[in-house]
Amino acid sequence: MIGRKRLAILSMLLAITSPCYAGTCYIDGEDYASSQIAPVETDDNPTLNGGLCGHTIYGTGTGGCIIEVHNDDGVSSGNCLTLGKGVEIRGNGHTLDCSGAACLAAIVEVSVSPPGSGATHVDNLNVTGCFQWGVLGNYSFGKITNSKIDLAGSCSGVTNGIVSMPTVEGVVVTNANGLGIGCDGSTVRDSVIHNSEEGLKVNSSSSIDNVLMYDNTVTLRLISGSPPNMTSSALLGSSCYCKGPSNVCTDDITACVNPTGDPNFTEEVMF
Repeated sequence: MIGRKRLAILSMLLAITSPCYAGTCYIDGEDYASSQIAPVETDDNPTLNGGLCGHTIYGTGTGGCIIEVHNDDGVSSGNCLTLGKGVEIRGNGHTLDCSGAACLAAIVEVSVSPPGSGATHVDNLNVTGCFQWGVLGNYSFGKITNSKIDLAGSCSGVTNGIVSMPTVEGVVVTNANGLGIGCDGSTVRDSVIHNSEEGLKVNSSSSIDNVLMYDNTVTLRLISGSPPNMTSSALLGSSCYCKGPSNVCTDDITACVNPTGDPNFTEEVMF
């Protein structure tokens, strides 16, 4: 029999250690324990088998589902990574690449009734190649941070950077022949949008803070409602700074956004 003192010590140890292993990752229907100190690693997990592409992942439990990326990966067509709720992706600067002329999404959220629970966060994971969407969410996704999306290539279809994400922070989107970032209903801050056909799409519930937009054909597109607030941002080198719901271009950015707070810039004009 275990003595009372030993039983009490064992109970204390279990109480301390259990939360570290409470998180569960569901990867293609298989469940794996994960934690902040013991994440699921792409080069060690038998289901991931070295990469993220071709997999569906969601998380449940107190600790969530944490994926540590140790490998680049890619596809030549279709989607790469499908996510539900409750997933933290630690990308470590690795890249998801489309080697074909028209892939679908590098990262796509399950579009109907996403499984899992909790917020999803993709960090420091890059995207290259001809993806129709670098990241395609549905507003329950969470956020993407500290990532680069470069859609340059001989693409046969329209390429878009980030669409329907609640929060975009510290992200660089470049070479989208469609939309750079869809910020309608989202927050975009500390980010760059460069050399895209349409830089930033906004509506009345958008939030824009410290965003550099340059060499985009259309910099801002207001799709509905009143212009949202924009703080500490710069719009440079565009042939059309603002296009509103009437689809008419103007150099007056106040038709698309409300410059507020710290100065905002377009070429030599300070707002």
